[in-house]
Amino acid sequence: MDHENIGLWEFVMHPEIGLPCIIDFMNRWEPIVRALPRHLIVGYEDLRARPLETLTEIAAFADLNLGQDELRQAVEFGSFENLQKLERSGFFKQGGMSLSKVRDGKSFKVRRGKVLGYRDDFSAEQLAQIDALIADSLSPTLGYRTGAAAVGA
Repeated sequence: MDHENIGLWEFVMHPEIGLPCIIDFMNRWEPIVRALPRHLIVGYEDLRARPLETLTEIAAFADLNLGQDELRQAVEFGSFENLQKLERSGFFKQGGMSLSKVRDGKSFKVRRGKVLGYRDDFSAEQLAQIDALIADSLSPTLGYRTGAAAVGA
């Protein structure tokens, strides 16, 4: 497989690197985590909708003694707008956040900051296939909803 030239749809639906692989991982990972005596599962949707409250919950879970000012600063630093600005400025020099193609907006790691933003990238037929794959394969205990149900959540 040509990892450099694979199309988005082919990538997403690829059984070894795409959504089927991610669903399989999540289905195996989630019961292991839930079986731990102490666990916390946080969704991206929570972080976008209630960043300060969610980070406060994470800090409390991790027994971190952080004040509200520190948590607010962390939320501000990790905000979509700030991360996008930092990525554009070359702040991230190594690892997965370093920008490889400055002129290609699609190469940015921080692109939209939108819950369900992937839905803008596919046709109605493709979205129906994605939704069906998730509905048929992903453990319902993960609480993920697709399409209109997720948007209205």
